[in-house]
This record gives sequence, structure tokens and C-alpha cells, in this order.
Amino acid sequence: MTDPLRGQPVALVRGVGDVGSAIAWTLFQAGYVVIAHETRQPRTIRRKMAFCDALWTGEALLEEVSAVRIDRLEEVRRRATDDRVIALYTGSFDALVEAVRPDVIVDGRIQKFSTIQPLKERASVTIGVGPSFVAGEDVDAVIESCWGDELGRVILDGQAIEPVPVPPRLNGVGWERFVRSDRAGRFESDLSIGAYVEKGDQIGRLDDHPVCAAISGYVRGLLYPGLSVLKGEKLCEIDPRENEAHFVGLAERPKGIAQGVLNALDGFLSNDALQKDVKVLKDQDDHVILTNIVKIS
Repeated sequence: MTDPLRGQPVALVRGVGDVGSAIAWTLFQAGYVVIAHETRQPRTIRRKMAFCDALWTGEALLEEVSAVRIDRLEEVRRRATDDRVIALYTGSFDALVEAVRPDVIVDGRIQKFSTIQPLKERASVTIGVGPSFVAGEDVDAVIESCWGDELGRVILDGQAIEPVPVPPRLNGVGWERFVRSDRAGRFESDLSIGAYVEKGDQIGRLDDHPVCAAISGYVRGLLYPGLSVLKGEKLCEIDPRENEAHFVGLAERPKGIAQGVLNALDGFLSNDALQKDVKVLKDQDDHVILTNIVKIS
């Protein structure tokens, strides 16, 4: 159902980590009315690459697009439409779906180890990111989330591949750039994302125990202060690149996944699921990268 006030399709995106945020940002730029859903304490550390801080501060800005936390369910759709923001809701997901009746639902949380909630037939088009979903059963399409040549691939039958066991290296540094909790506790930090730290510097505290940097570099990710964590959770990420450190704005992998979501929607436009009345936008290399749907059946 398109929004009656603006003739725009409504997209509901689950998750405001860096991947879910990139999807929401991209759909917003494509002209969708975008509504995001998240729990109250996501373990996102790349917070300047995401909308997650809106959960605590009420609003977050990502590359000139605002996400605003809306606490009243009856206000979500109106605020997303009238205020031209991404409306972030933290209440019941099922109640949100019933209230806003989205045209598109995208689950961008990449649930590697959690039980997923099937979405198929809860909207005209449903899309899941990562290996937990089965295309054709849980959702209409799955988007490949694993680094490599297949990143962003649209899968209409089956699953995405399992994630690689190690992250891509930055200046030759892999897992060492992540600081994990060595015990359960409450995390606190006075640092800001983008700060430079030397190896061994204290970056925060886990209860009364210091948490120190394992390498030198710029703080790329930092868990929101005040959250309680379990042993082994990510607390911080340090970017070791002196001149090319990236800690603000959309990251490469989330952008690739968001591109895949748009490619999936473009594919559905050629089928009966969506009626085709679109504006095609192009990237700097003149490749078609998205379609702005203005009518959905």
C-alpha cells in the first residue's frame, strides 16, 4: 500500500546496526517512507556508521539523513511521512507491521546464531540479509552478506553462504583490532569514536576492570557507554590505518548489501508483485543502482 499523502511506498527495515542503517538510508534516498525497528540495546559498536544512537539520544544523523525515535505507535507512520525522517520504533514488531502495513520488509540484522522470524507474505516483498533466511520459504529474497565477489548477490532460492571465520584485514590487522569483554559487566568509556589511541591505552572500564587497546589507531567502533555485556562481546574496534581510517558514514560492506536490496526490488518490479512506475537512478559509473517505486500493488 503506497502512502496516500505522498504516493510513496513504505519500507520497514529491521535493525539499525551499520547494515540495517545503510539499507534504511538507501531506501530513504530512493524516495521510500522508511520505518526502522530495533530492540532497545543493540550491540552495535560502529555507531557513527549507523542510526543506533537514536535509541538513547532520540535522534541520529547519518550522511545528512536523520533517524528519530518515535515512542508512540500511532505516530510512527505520520512522522515518517510528514517530517521526512526515518522513524525508529522500539516496541512490538508485530504491532508495528499491523499498524503501518508496509509494502516492503527488510530484515537487516544478519542473525548468524539467532532463530529468525519468517516474513514471507507479511508484505508485498520481503527480504532477509545473511545466511539464516531461506529464500522462497522465510522471505521472497535473500541478500548475500559475506565479503567477496558475491557480496550483495540476490538469492531467490536457497540461502546465503556461511560467514567467513575472520574479518577482512586492515593494514594486515584482523581480529586484533577488536577489543572484546573478558568478563561480564557494565561497560563505561569516556572516549569518542574517532579518537586516536596507542597500544595499551585504556579505552574504558568493565565494572572496575580497565579495558585497553590491543593496537594503535583510531577508534572506529565503541559500544554505547552504560550497557551491560556478556563475556566475549565486542566493546571496541580500532582502525590501524593512519591516513585512511574510516569511522564516520556508510561503510563499504553495508553499502554493498544495500545495493543488493535495491537490485532485488528492481527484479521484483519485472514481476506481478510490483507494478512498474519507476525512476531509475545511476551511480558515478553510469550503472543502474536503484529504482524509485511510486506505485505498489
